[in-house]
Amino acid sequence: MGRLRTICVLTALCLCMCFTCASGAPGLSAALSGEDWTWTPGGTSVFSGEVSCPPESAGEDLTLVLSVTGSPAASDMGKIVFTAAGGKKLTLRKQKDTYSWTASDEGLQFTGNWFLPDNSRFSSATVKLSVLDSRGAVLMEEELVMRADSPGAGTAADGSVLILPDISRYVLYVAAAAGGIWILALLRVMLIRRRTRQR
Repeated sequence: MGRLRTICVLTALCLCMCFTCASGAPGLSAALSGEDWTWTPGGTSVFSGEVSCPPESAGEDLTLVLSVTGSPAASDMGKIVFTAAGGKKLTLRKQKDTYSWTASDEGLQFTGNWFLPDNSRFSSATVKLSVLDSRGAVLMEEELVMRADSPGAGTAADGSVLILPDISRYVLYVAAAAGGIWILALLRVMLIRRRTRQR
């Protein structure tokens, strides 16, 4: 009898643990799409997304995290932030790569910006959305892959963006050198005329 009671208690504990683990995984889904994309160094690419969850997950405190990687790999990937969420624009102070959200059966729609670094040369980029629970565990991840040769994703020659150097200062140098040459030429002409008169 005592052994049967022990088995029943252990079975009940296992069922409780399984129920707890299942309730901690809200079964979220997400989608990302590129909106206004650019590969111009220092430019801003715009994307949007939506997170959906079943009704039983409503009320859970979640954290959405954005990140971006590029090809070729770069140590400086610029800055990626949420700019609007739930139909409301975020103030500059609240535009970060993370956004706290209390899950609801209505889901969450958002918009984000990726500010490309000034010296970027990317042929593709991957925007990743991670959804974390209140303990920081990753519940799900979704990725958006954009390529420079894809329609609507901007254009780049030979898989890279052509970065033209700033030639304004070189134009100034050339103008100064040309002016110096003209002055020397005038001085030479004046010197020749003077020698001719002296003869």
